[in-house]
Amino acid sequence: MKKIRRAINKKVGKPPGEAVYTGNYSEEQTKLIYRFYNPDTFDEVKPIELSEIKPKFNSDVNWIELSGFNDIEFIKKFGEQFAIHQMLIEDIVNTNHLPKFEENEEYIAVVLKAFSLKENGESYNRNNICIILKDKFVLDIHEFSNNINDSKIERIKLGKGKARKKGADYLFYVLLDSYIDTYYLVFDDLSDRLYELEDLLLGKSKENLIEQIHKIKKEITELRKFLFPLREAIAQIIKDEPELIEEDNLIYFRDLLDHLNQLTEYFQMYNDMVKSLVDLNTSNINNNINQVMKFLTIIATIFIPLTFIAGIYGMNFEYMPELQFKYGYYVVVISMVLLGISMFLYMKMKRWF
Repeated sequence: MKKIRRAINKKVGKPPGEAVYTGNYSEEQTKLIYRFYNPDTFDEVKPIELSEIKPKFNSDVNWIELSGFNDIEFIKKFGEQFAIHQMLIEDIVNTNHLPKFEENEEYIAVVLKAFSLKENGESYNRNNICIILKDKFVLDIHEFSNNINDSKIERIKLGKGKARKKGADYLFYVLLDSYIDTYYLVFDDLSDRLYELEDLLLGKSKENLIEQIHKIKKEITELRKFLFPLREAIAQIIKDEPELIEEDNLIYFRDLLDHLNQLTEYFQMYNDMVKSLVDLNTSNINNNINQVMKFLTIIATIFIPLTFIAGIYGMNFEYMPELQFKYGYYVVVISMVLLGISMFLYMKMKRWF
């Protein structure tokens, strides 16, 4: 919540279209990588200066990757060179912006989030990404460098698959598919953690696990903010059938929509599971309290008649026949022990505990 508040504060008072980076990777240097290919060749230049980027006339696809939002002025110049509207540049560097689809005469663009595993292997980095499709150009802009597309780059370099034989619109799909697949990584992790909590709760854990459950619920709620708008964005691409995407390639975007529908089902399933875990945790807590109360009640019940007997012989009457009996003390103590044991055995026979 504090991170969101700080990000909003950075935007307050700024004019519309003013690019302000609101993320947490301000030390990530801004750099460019230029890849271009056709069915016969593939080449890669990294790093490269903005002024050196020129379309290769013998290449069918020009793939420009920009990573790092450290240098906002550089990003603005990048946007000017490729005729990207300043409002879209603003949305790209605003890491709290929801996913969306944008189309104009020059390009189509999708803003989305992708996830990558942190070095500790216990949590995820959230990467703000924008993919822009122009004629023979794909601009792949992301908040920080990552290895999400390494396998895709290697396949294209080796000429495997369809990418080298198709145009920029197919690469646009390939990148979207790669970033959408990272949501499966997050849901797989959530699934493992949810089922682990479920096993603990079904095992009648005496520990209150509400903090762990609430943490997962928070992560699932955050995923919803990015998943549902992204599904709408892909659906809008299919509906609009942009000129920059060949009709034959629209089937791949329908496949993306299928993936997002499946991810939405995962969200609904895990969201319901979190609710059931909250109920199960509450039930376990109540059951533990009931067990304690039952134990205390049994102890109290056993000692009620013993206290009654002790109370009788604790009265200060002058004439009590039993007080003159030589073995009176032993008889009373043994009677109290036998009474306590018999009550305990009776309760055990009735399965009251």
